[in-house]
Amino acid sequence: MIPLRLSITGFLSYREPVEIDFTSFDLACIVGPNGAGKSSLLDAITWSLFGVARKRDDSLIHQRSALADVSLVFAYEGNIYRTRRIKPREKTMALEFHILQEGDSTGTENERIMRGIWKPLTERTLRETEALIEKT
Repeated sequence: MIPLRLSITGFLSYREPVEIDFTSFDLACIVGPNGAGKSSLLDAITWSLFGVARKRDDSLIHQRSALADVSLVFAYEGNIYRTRRIKPREKTMALEFHILQEGDSTGTENERIMRGIWKPLTERTLRETEALIEKT
């Protein structure tokens, strides 16, 4: 799996929306003071994919946010996928899973992702969708 784009809002230390375009660099080093959100980036990736982070309850939601919303776009075996996990405070979590459809191949990978057509792979239940992500 190759991460391509990560979007975070209201998740752990990220109250405001943050987007990371992994296609803009080949090698990264995550640095910063304690509490700056370095580990939260890794937690966001695992939470988006598997629903697992250092915490599993509403404490994942930033204290001043109504919900946590994390989206990860990644490449795997020649396809591009997108997961999006949303957890409103004191409500049920939602999970979406999509695959990028073939189409216009002009421009950078990030440009194709941004204007692409996404086919839903989301199943009827959260558990079924999680199983499909793990299988993929």
